[in-house]
Amino acid sequence: MDEIFFVPLFYFLENEPEKYYMNYYPKADNDFPYHMVNNGKDYNWENIRYPVYFYKYNNYIIWGLTAKITYSVVRKIK
Repeated sequence: MDEIFFVPLFYFLENEPEKYYMNYYPKADNDFPYHMVNNGKDYNWENIRYPVYFYKYNNYIIWGLTAKITYSVVRKIK
């Protein structure tokens, strides 16, 4: 966190965030317990496509976990 600032709730209710995607590819640590997973090291791990939200408010950018939580709360309010 860089700075604390306030954004009126109505801003989030009236403005959709920009949405982009990240792709995550699972990679296990060396000590991962493959013996506990079906097919062990040959298990077919799925890649994950994950939305990342960005709100622009004045000179501020709200993104990452803060934007994800905000987006979720706003959807529940609406």
